[in-house]
Amino acid sequence: SQLMRLDNAFYAPPGSAIVPGIDGSSIAMGQGTLADFAYDGDVIYHEIGHGVVYTLAPDLGYLLPHAHGIDTTPGGLVEGLPDYLSSSITGDPLLGEFVGRDFAPETGVVRNLDNDRRCPDSIVGETHYDGEIIGGALWEARAALPEANRVAMDRAVTTAIAAMGADTNFAAFQELLVAELELALGADAAAGAAAVFEARGLI
Repeated sequence: SQLMRLDNAFYAPPGSAIVPGIDGSSIAMGQGTLADFAYDGDVIYHEIGHGVVYTLAPDLGYLLPHAHGIDTTPGGLVEGLPDYLSSSITGDPLLGEFVGRDFAPETGVVRNLDNDRRCPDSIVGETHYDGEIIGGALWEARAALPEANRVAMDRAVTTAIAAMGADTNFAAFQELLVAELELALGADAAAGAAAVFEARGLI
């Protein structure tokens, strides 16, 4: 058989059989045609973020029924939450500058959480793109907090992830997070985040 270069990276949950011979969780970092994804720390953090989301919320899916068709925002959570977790570690809303300079030369990044994307205008049904909506909303809410409170928000996000189920979408997740923020940081911080989420159309 012939080996092929992988222009991507991915997390594989236990039992997925995506990577032959590996039964547990795994992360694959592609040695791509233009760049080695293992050299990009943002990508590594993002893939570890997938492992965190899967471990804490294994029932989270990609689609839910909706009165007007299908709700694709669960898939946005699947990708947007690992983006946020990565950026919360680096303190930078830009993801994948090393890989992005070759694969997305027009922006130089894979994704940018410093954005103004909102529902329903920015929903396209592609998980990574839709993920920038929730990632951007979370990053905006985080940036509005005093720096000393941002780690507490990151912990609240992780706690909210652990409370997600199979029927969680953007609207349900923001409710979980606002409740956790009130417990962690008080009513004012929760109200500030709720205002961001409402402006972003997450409610």
